[in-house]
Amino acid sequence: MQPTNNWINNPTKKQLLIILITGAIGIISLLLATTNIFTETPFQRKYFPLYILQIGTVLTVYTVCRNYYKNNK
Repeated sequence: MQPTNNWINNPTKKQLLIILITGAIGIISLLLATTNIFTETPFQRKYFPLYILQIGTVLTVYTVCRNYYKNNK
């Protein structure tokens, strides 16, 4: 079986920028929509699913960045 040539394994510069921007906007908007960040701290146990989603987003963005720099070296 041959490896697939998709945007995670072989991203272009345009795809990298799109992933970075949407990842940052996604994390910020998720944090603002889920918590009342201006009156209480988001570091509470009830926001644990929020942390799982944020960790998944960060890992995906990290993987795309790592693959981009590895492929363009």
